Amino acid sequence: MYSSKALIFLLSSSLLSKTTYGEAFDQEQCLIAISEEALTTEGCSESSFLAALDAAALPACGSDPSLVVAALLATIPDKGSTFESKVCNPAKADVAKTDFYSINPEQSNSPSWYKSFFDGDTYLSEHVDDDAGLRVKREGYYISDFKTNAADKSLVGFPSDLANLESCTIESVMCCWVQDRQANDNNGGCADNTYAENCKNENPGDNTNLCYVDLGLATHSHNMNGGLALFDKKTPNGREGATHCHGFAWTADQNDDISRYRGNNLFFVTMFDHMYSRGYSKNIPGAPMCGCINQMPVVTRADCTQVNVAETFTYVVTNGVFSSEVTDSNVEFQACQATQNNDLKSDWKKVNPTRKTTMDQYLVGNNASCGAAIDRRLEGFYNIKRNVTSA
Repeated sequence: MYSSKALIFLLSSSLLSKTTYGEAFDQEQCLIAISEEALTTEGCSESSFLAALDAAALPACGSDPSLVVAALLATIPDKGSTFESKVCNPAKADVAKTDFYSINPEQSNSPSWYKSFFDGDTYLSEHVDDDAGLRVKREGYYISDFKTNAADKSLVGFPSDLANLESCTIESVMCCWVQDRQANDNNGGCADNTYAENCKNENPGDNTNLCYVDLGLATHSHNMNGGLALFDKKTPNGREGATHCHGFAWTADQNDDISRYRGNNLFFVTMFDHMYSRGYSKNIPGAPMCGCINQMPVVTRADCTQVNVAETFTYVVTNGVFSSEVTDSNVEFQACQATQNNDLKSDWKKVNPTRKTTMDQYLVGNNASCGAAIDRRLEGFYNIKRNVTSA
């Protein structure tokens, strides 16, 4: 049983533990102290800022966090009412972007070259590994440099002005490759001897089944105005060769890290992970090699990459106005973690849980669903009903 003196001591200790940065709040001196201290947090939120403020133990900021936050937010005109809207989101919007078109120094600020690459052209897609087995690495040397110097530690802009990427009605990009041009990487069928012969028409690692290509979805990538190319057992000679599809998803919230850093993911999936690391190239005829998923062929499934972003925010008071800025970024790439890992449809559903639209019309799920997807397209858009009943 505690004595009355012991109880007084315990209560006093408890109160002191909640007043680690002073008792009296002096607004003017608190703002000056915060500006001089240059507080930093990993990520931006009211709770993380208050934790940093508490750790800094600034006497002028008093013991009531609500007074501090109210005073700081009052210095910021407009921009909403919450800490996130007034402090975090403006900092995220003001992050300096690395230009996507700076990846290839030989094609600096040349959108047409990148358009050709996403369509499945350029020397990166055409050239086969030579007898040294390093041609892809030599010609794409800048891809590795860009990953190390930009994609891993800065925000890369998303080139939405390219026709392949300007109308993503579903928040997703997908690529589909049909050839492997690089040996000795444990991916695809390109062998390590007589490269020019064994790699010229080799297949990528097959991870999906192609259902159909709607030739009218991406006419900017080819010279056909419309029609369907069908690939299922109901279609004579309709079975496709090896195809590898891979993509990524983001959300409609432009302040979400996976949306902001989707340019990084675009670079990683298209250029680093598949072109540079695996040597995968060339598009399915009648479709882009990479594009918004609503421009791409209908397939059963696709692999998926997610970005994991860690940003350091620094808080300052400039001319009496409280603000924050992103002073450091670290970006990591990994297979998507969702109900079904490394699966694009599963990841899109995870990051867009309230969306009424669906990925099912683009990623149909299994081989048996290909025929049904084709029938729906033929009947719904062309009023054609196939009479063949075999699966």
